[in-house]
Amino acid sequence: MRDFVKKALRNYGYRFLENQSGCYTFGKPLGYGILRADVREGENSVSVMLIVKGNVKDGKRPNLIWKRTRQGFLEEHEKQKMYEAFVQAIADCEADIFSKTSVAWLQNRDVRYDFEENVHIE
Repeated sequence: MRDFVKKALRNYGYRFLENQSGCYTFGKPLGYGILRADVREGENSVSVMLIVKGNVKDGKRPNLIWKRTRQGFLEEHEKQKMYEAFVQAIADCEADIFSKTSVAWLQNRDVRYDFEENVHIE
C-alpha cells in the first residue's frame, strides 16, 4: 500500500478496515450509511460505494449497496502530485455518488453506522 493512498484516505475521513488478497478496504461512516473505498495493490484506481441498511428481513436489516462508482488516476513522478490525483479521484467518486443518488432517508433515519478502525495496515 502506497503511503499517499493511506494519507489521502485518512485525510478525507476514511478509516482502514481490512486487507484481503491485496485489496485494501477503507470506510467512512455517514450516520445513515457508510462510504466504502476499495484500493487494489498495483492499480491506479479507487472504487467507492455507498452502503445503507435495507428493509427488515428475518428480524435483521441487511446492508445494501446503494450506488457504486470507480475512478482512475494517472501515475505521476512526484509523490505530491500522486497524492493530489488520488484525492481528486476520491472527490470525483463521492460527487458521482451524491449527485445521482437520492438516499432512502426515511428507511435509514434511525440507523447509525459506526466502526472501530483497524490500525494495522500491512
